[in-house]
Amino acid sequence: MENIFCGYAKIKSKKIEIFIDANNPPSMLHSKNYQAGPLSFELVSNGVKFVCNSGSGKNLGEELLFKNKTHIEGIDNLNCKNLENKNLTFSVRFHIHPDIRITKTMGNDILLSSTNGEGWIFRSPQIPTKIEKNLYFGNPNNIRESSFILLEGNIENENTNIIWHLEKAK
Repeated sequence: MENIFCGYAKIKSKKIEIFIDANNPPSMLHSKNYQAGPLSFELVSNGVKFVCNSGSGKNLGEELLFKNKTHIEGIDNLNCKNLENKNLTFSVRFHIHPDIRITKTMGNDILLSSTNGEGWIFRSPQIPTKIEKNLYFGNPNNIRESSFILLEGNIENENTNIIWHLEKAK
């Protein structure tokens, strides 16, 4: 992780760039309403921003995967110490830039495509994907409608892994 500057990591491979928030998580006092945090990331491919940010993490691990230059894999691990409350749910959101077209495929994948014809495929093997409406505040003078990919479900045991993939479309 030599490319960390001011708590942000940049990983670059040819024309694909990933910017990761590598800062420490906020204190519990501030994390209740926190919108993004450790391991939130942005994906830029050929100068086009596809993913604006996503998620929040409590522990920053060293398992940043970038082995395949056109494939990103993530595993969000949720540890629940008290399962007496059986109605615990989780939500993981991937905010998509408003310039990106987002389409759900028949196979539960989501296709992200830019105006220059480039595409990425998002999938989660065990959790159904959803597309929800959102607002993009990237330019305070021009608030725009956008979308996000939503993974949600119930926490049913002590450790829940949420696995997802982003792969460049061929």
